[in-house]
Amino acid sequence: MKGSLSYRIKNGLLKILPRAAVRFPHLGQESAAPPLYNVRKDILQTFHGGCVDAIDIEPCGLIRVEGWYVGDITHVLDYIKVYINDTPLPVAFYYRVHRADIAVHAGLNNNFAGFAIEYMVTSAFNGIRVTFKDEEIFSSKSEYQIAAPHYAELISQTKVAVRKDIYGSAPAARYVSEVVMNLTDSYLQSPVLDFGCGSGALIRNLRNRGIEAFGIEIESEAIIENLYPDIEQYVTLYKSGSKCPFKDGSFESVVCTEVIEHIPDFKAAVIEIARIARKKAIITVPDISAIPVCFQHNVVPWHILEATHVNFFNQSSLNHLLKPYFREIEFIKIHPNTINGTMYFNNIACICTK
Repeated sequence: MKGSLSYRIKNGLLKILPRAAVRFPHLGQESAAPPLYNVRKDILQTFHGGCVDAIDIEPCGLIRVEGWYVGDITHVLDYIKVYINDTPLPVAFYYRVHRADIAVHAGLNNNFAGFAIEYMVTSAFNGIRVTFKDEEIFSSKSEYQIAAPHYAELISQTKVAVRKDIYGSAPAARYVSEVVMNLTDSYLQSPVLDFGCGSGALIRNLRNRGIEAFGIEIESEAIIENLYPDIEQYVTLYKSGSKCPFKDGSFESVVCTEVIEHIPDFKAAVIEIARIARKKAIITVPDISAIPVCFQHNVVPWHILEATHVNFFNQSSLNHLLKPYFREIEFIKIHPNTINGTMYFNNIACICTK
């Protein structure tokens, strides 16, 4: 049929997206803001007994000058200066690093001839300049964006961090990612219940699109404080551990985003979702398989450190959990990221059909 998907594919009328755009959607449509990447620029300024190799500018605001020196590293501190808009930056940290290549080349016994000098900035800047003994060795007038990272205080705080400083928790999210909105647009029918609605951000977005949406949440001070006032009338609060106050099949669809990992009795929550949903349910959770995927880089995605996460799921365990309650389950992995070329996904979404 002319105009159908098969017709457009057969006749070459459907433009095929570049592979990179499909494999790495976070480079475009999924991002709430332009992505930020570290910038590394080679300098290669040699001097007696050493070399300034490069400068790294990290999105978190860390600027690192790297190189090697066979003498006292404090001498290098006197030689190198970094300026932002002609204002000198104070040194935040300096330290030695492992450079066995220099030891072999220079015939040194010490394998730690490398050095790094770090500086911190807290906002975007347009001009950076590096000098060595007052002579400019690097300059750029490019604009560099800075994004305050989560746990930023762990870079420079003077107190010793304790467990609760690392395995923290945050208030309910005040926004909904574009990909979650696309999931609801693509798979759910009205009326929709947001199971564990938090601040009510999703309900707000759905209602702004003309979708009949409601929410249910545990009655607690934290939830009441963070609930958007304009959607309070659409949210039901109930006591933890009790059955949801809705009849079987009360809603065409139920959406439950990033909730069941927080609930000790997650199976009971799934049973309730299946009971309330007439046709469809979307459930999303953090993807614990990110840990073994990122193992080679010694990285654990920080969201998994959330203190209130008590359950950890992968695709296999989710499938095993949901099969008894839904006729069909389709898996979508969302919010991709890359670390040193390795791609992993932050979350798994399950499209469940009764």
